[in-house]
Amino acid sequence: MNLLYNMYARVGIANPQSMNLSIMGEYHDYPPISEKMANPFVRCINSVKFLHYVFSGRSAMKKFSTLLSKVHFAKTASYRELYKSIDANIALLDESLIYHYASSAYSGSATSTLYRMVDKYFPDKRKYQSFLSHLLSNIPNIESADILSRLQDLASLIKKQEPGAVGFCADELLRYIRNNAEANAMHQAFLARHGHRCIKEAEMRNKPWRDDETSLMNYLLSIIRSPMSLVQKEGEIDYKKEFSFIKNPLLKAAAISYAKKSRQGVVDREHTKSQLIQIIDLFKTQYAILADLLVKNALLTDADLIYFLTHQEIGQLIDGKSSLLPLAERRRKAYAIQEELSFDDTYIGKPIANVFDVEQADGVMKGVPVSNGECEGVVHIVQSAADANQLQRGEIMVAKFTDIGWTPYYSIVNGLITEIGSSLSHGAVVAREYGLPTIVNVKGATKILKNGDRIKMDASKGIITTLSK
Repeated sequence: MNLLYNMYARVGIANPQSMNLSIMGEYHDYPPISEKMANPFVRCINSVKFLHYVFSGRSAMKKFSTLLSKVHFAKTASYRELYKSIDANIALLDESLIYHYASSAYSGSATSTLYRMVDKYFPDKRKYQSFLSHLLSNIPNIESADILSRLQDLASLIKKQEPGAVGFCADELLRYIRNNAEANAMHQAFLARHGHRCIKEAEMRNKPWRDDETSLMNYLLSIIRSPMSLVQKEGEIDYKKEFSFIKNPLLKAAAISYAKKSRQGVVDREHTKSQLIQIIDLFKTQYAILADLLVKNALLTDADLIYFLTHQEIGQLIDGKSSLLPLAERRRKAYAIQEELSFDDTYIGKPIANVFDVEQADGVMKGVPVSNGECEGVVHIVQSAADANQLQRGEIMVAKFTDIGWTPYYSIVNGLITEIGSSLSHGAVVAREYGLPTIVNVKGATKILKNGDRIKMDASKGIITTLSK
């Protein structure tokens, strides 16, 4: 973040607080700008260069399909040859990340620019964040919103054809789908479009839904057993009405233009994220095959250890550096502990894990409103897929974060609270499309709130009130 803040000294349109808003989803104090301010001409030239990069995000979308066709792995039973094949494709994985970052920069920068235009009209920054969440709702063609829509359609079909499906286990549901032509066709269409996705989908260690259908069936069962059905909101934004508080016609026109860019940026970002995960999925498959070959040849004691070595270290292991195995074991043990830690969004120097009091002082917590609405419900802390499978309809899901893998549960819960997130994060994007009240950046939510607490959410103001314990 220090590097980004220092852009302000060299790029005329850069602004520290707008960066905080677009990247971290809320306002933060920032350290003094350490660099000397460049002259206005240099800042102007750099602004043009920066805008050129930002708006290259849209063209980056078109490059993904070409990139996918370039990724090719050798079919071989030799672990050395397979490693060389993966190594030869690593540059393409890096390239795909660059394209996605360009798309994300377009989305974030359009929102940041909009912030700079209208910031002065919102002394209360939470009201601005609520306004922004409203402005970024009702966006058609969002890739991740399609996941829940398709699963709800499949669940509806199954409930209509087989009411007894509410009592199925995951294996029974999968057998039913495979033996039902219409349901199987919908299921296969879902896998063709979204089968490469899952919880923590960018991690090589996590299996995609295509290879872990038990998890997918559990998601589907949760929807089948719930009478609730989220419906994606429709309707156009009345931009002139939304920006009626701006009297300057030129400023109003510019704000409307960047509001449209912000909305399109959300669509582009979600689309390129899906394409990025497709490419990562190709590497997941190859690393899994490589792990099995290394176990077969006694270079690994178990296949899971491959995920606790870097790509370069795997090459060193193949070349005979067996001392890396104890290191991988230590990393795997440490990972379980690290998963439980929570840190401040920003820090200088060595990060120190937070320790939260089990009771709030006044029974009120605050966060960032990203999907407006009010609701009440019982808290259900979700740390894993197993926790999520226990969700009951009408509960409020509280998690450290959400990603694409949690989407199916949105049709069950009354509201969503996360410790990490922003108005452009996946959880916020999908929640807005289905009108699910959502508050993010609620520090220590999974530690302070407990299963069974009854709370009230005012997601238009970012306020959570504990009603009873």
